[in-house]
Amino acid sequence: MEEKWVELLKTYDTLEAEMIKDLLESGGIPVIIRSAKVTPYPVNIGMMGEVKILVQEGDRDRAEAAVKCPDDLGTASAAIDVGSNTIRLLIGNIRKNRVNRIYSGRITTRLAEGVVNTGRLKNDNIGKSVSAIKEFYSLISGCGIKNIRAVGTSAIREAENSKEFTDMVFNETGIKVERITGIEEARLTARGLLFGINKTSGPLLIIDIGGGSTEWIIQGNLLSEDRLLFNSLPAGVVKLLERFIKTDPPTPDELSAINNEIDSILANDKLKTITLISEGLLIGTGGTITTLASIDLGLDEYDGEKVHMHVIPLQKLLILRDMLISLPFDKRKGIKGLEPGRADLIIPGILLTIRVMEILGFKEITVSDYGLLEGILLEFDGTTRETTDEKSI
Repeated sequence: MEEKWVELLKTYDTLEAEMIKDLLESGGIPVIIRSAKVTPYPVNIGMMGEVKILVQEGDRDRAEAAVKCPDDLGTASAAIDVGSNTIRLLIGNIRKNRVNRIYSGRITTRLAEGVVNTGRLKNDNIGKSVSAIKEFYSLISGCGIKNIRAVGTSAIREAENSKEFTDMVFNETGIKVERITGIEEARLTARGLLFGINKTSGPLLIIDIGGGSTEWIIQGNLLSEDRLLFNSLPAGVVKLLERFIKTDPPTPDELSAINNEIDSILANDKLKTITLISEGLLIGTGGTITTLASIDLGLDEYDGEKVHMHVIPLQKLLILRDMLISLPFDKRKGIKGLEPGRADLIIPGILLTIRVMEILGFKEITVSDYGLLEGILLEFDGTTRETTDEKSI
């Protein structure tokens, strides 16, 4: 039977497509190039237009690895975050005191869906998540990378059948998904995020809003200039969505219930007792906050370089909140910068972000595209930018 041809890449200029064709064919991978709407440009530039690069289905994983992975991967490692909403991959290394991102990808699987009500991972979501990790593993192994670390966060910590999932991942890929604590998640997030910003003179409060939990980290306070304090809160956007939002768009009572829950969680946490600070810098990371930056910037496609260190004033978030809660789900999906898979989660996400800012007195939030994955890469590398004491509270 003749093997099926599948699309590998598209929207390249024809010169780049020919280079990719030469690269793949030199490795024994047959290639077909199909062009459409080609526009002539001056001869020294070449032809520009949409082109599609096709390979045989059995060669797709090897072809992806050949295109995405550079020749020198001797120092590269792979970090996988098995999150409550999204499975994320980062392949990279540390060069010249910065994180060199060779490849990053993410697949929304909503692994934690239903856990807040049943205490168990759903079979369908387990299947989607295992498939996502298998897809990432094909790329990792195709690149010849040996250093791999996968960590499971809130969904893996809380679901009673999480071992079934992690065993399935191990059996199908050989990857061991570590069940890390909220404190360890906060520590790795702090390490990655702090490496990605310039040192500031004042204290920092970092919040990482996830699907099942929210981690906070403080660097610098009246007790110690360099000490890191961190904790994990049982508030995440998937949990808040499933517990409180039942209508579309959400009702005022549902929105009030979410805010009351956030207030209750923060009132019982030691974060409010720390003398921090509203003159310090608030930095946010995680899918909710980077998505808010993407919406604020009006990005057609997510761009971590543009999102990183983008500043959003509280007043802008309040305007954005009012717009989002007024729209039904289907209309929210069409907002530029908002991935359709986050159109429901963005409501509890923006409410949580705003309440943290209001309660602690911050007028703006700086967005970081660095965090947990970069922290894992730094642990592989053994790199430290500066020495600080660490303490969970």
